[in-house]
Amino acid sequence: MAEVSVSNIDCCFFKFGDSTAGSLDTKKSRVRFLIGGQVDGPKLGIPNQHGDTSFVQRFSVGVKPAERNAPEPMGWALERTNPLLAIPLDGTPDSDAGQSTKFLRPLVEVGQREKELANSLMLWTLKPAEDSSVSETRRIVLRLWNVANEPRVAEVKVGGLSSVQRVSHIETPLDPARVASRGEVEIVPGKQFSVSLAGQQMMTFLVEIAD
Repeated sequence: MAEVSVSNIDCCFFKFGDSTAGSLDTKKSRVRFLIGGQVDGPKLGIPNQHGDTSFVQRFSVGVKPAERNAPEPMGWALERTNPLLAIPLDGTPDSDAGQSTKFLRPLVEVGQREKELANSLMLWTLKPAEDSSVSETRRIVLRLWNVANEPRVAEVKVGGLSSVQRVSHIETPLDPARVASRGEVEIVPGKQFSVSLAGQQMMTFLVEIAD
């Protein structure tokens, strides 16, 4: 038995099997992607595709033996739709920044407390905080996703960790009264924080790093 992963960077909508607005059909293997069309009425959306006559649709398809490793196909898809940009770091001073890359260390390491289980935690987002100035680089946003159907305890190592705050996915502070006990954060200053995520839950955090 094999599993097929499909990654697409251009099409925003697809239909799996005979799914409807109220139900998801997971029994059939047919997938239909919406490449173009006026599907929401003649007076809504973009009629006639705004005059465009040419479209680019890019797909990546991967086939491998079926496994119960939920993060792997999602990570595979993200590598193709959001590829990393790699640059060489040789430890010599940067002429523009005037700083040395000699003492490099990982910024973030994400794992789970349940070592006996397959890892089901993904670092979905790592970025500067929206309200940070260009010169302010010590406020970052992390978004974690537990892709398992069962709870997991995330353990996130951040060197120089100063504080952690749960925020919404648009980076607004969450009222502590609205945060369930499952979302309480345990902090080891300077080292790491841990938090429990429900099955299929995403959480976003504003992290401050000390000097």
